[in-house]
Amino acid sequence: MATRRSIMVGKIMLSALINGCAGTALTLAIGSQVLGMTLPQAALCVLASNVGGFLALLVIMWGSWVRGTFPTWALFLGTYFGTLFLLAEPYRSVRAFVWLALPLMLSAGFCIIAYGPVQDWFVARSQRRQRSA
Repeated sequence: MATRRSIMVGKIMLSALINGCAGTALTLAIGSQVLGMTLPQAALCVLASNVGGFLALLVIMWGSWVRGTFPTWALFLGTYFGTLFLLAEPYRSVRAFVWLALPLMLSAGFCIIAYGPVQDWFVARSQRRQRSA
């Protein structure tokens, strides 16, 4: 029988999957129809968004030295958008930023799905180290 936690995790993963699909579809549509991007350019923006989201999550997880809500969000958003601007050249214009900011944030739902097992691995490794010490 499923526990409440496993049901909640399943709902979060489903939500991340739906957001990732919706954000990707919106990014490809807006990028190609409104901004005149080719599909590979729009797909590069989606890929960069997911890489940026994954890196931002890792930085926040390792950033135990960050204290407070504002510094945490500033570090997260700085890492996310910094990676996005660095990797996705088509996203660097103001017009593309305005049109694609929200769809790309939605498309980063895929990185949440990938991040879960990585976080579990780090937590398990930390617990093994504490037991052996």
